Amino acid sequence: MNCVVGAIDVLVSALPARGADLSSEPIYDEEFALVAHPRWAGPSASDLDAIPILSYGPELPIIRRYWRSVFGRRPDGLRTTLIAPDLRTLLRLALDGAGMTVLPDYLVRPRLASGALVALHSPEVAPLNTLFVATRKPSGMPDAAVRAVRDAIVAIADEASD
Repeated sequence: MNCVVGAIDVLVSALPARGADLSSEPIYDEEFALVAHPRWAGPSASDLDAIPILSYGPELPIIRRYWRSVFGRRPDGLRTTLIAPDLRTLLRLALDGAGMTVLPDYLVRPRLASGALVALHSPEVAPLNTLFVATRKPSGMPDAAVRAVRDAIVAIADEASD
């Protein structure tokens, strides 16, 4: 494998990678769910603006996308109580009752099934986020290691889709 500083061999991204030396393809559509500990269900769920928000980033990137897609508005009335740029941390905090968050379905599905989390809203069509895998286009012989990593990522995404 030729290692070049600044070159991408394999990338998983929420945006298709662009560049003449990159090949990008969609591999997985994750659905988003608005979830919280069961203590936030009931009367609190009817006034979502009153429930503390656990966000991935200060601009509320995932939450903002969910709100615009599902409710047709910006999440302007929400009270952000915590920002953690790690989905597993947000999941743990939601499980502990710290507030509500928007997470990919693959993270919350088992917790919803067990009752550890509740969906605070169930839209007819859940917002989607498409994940892409990009690889460096080989210059000459294809790189077997890059191909193996790419194939493993695609297999994981296919398994998650089932």
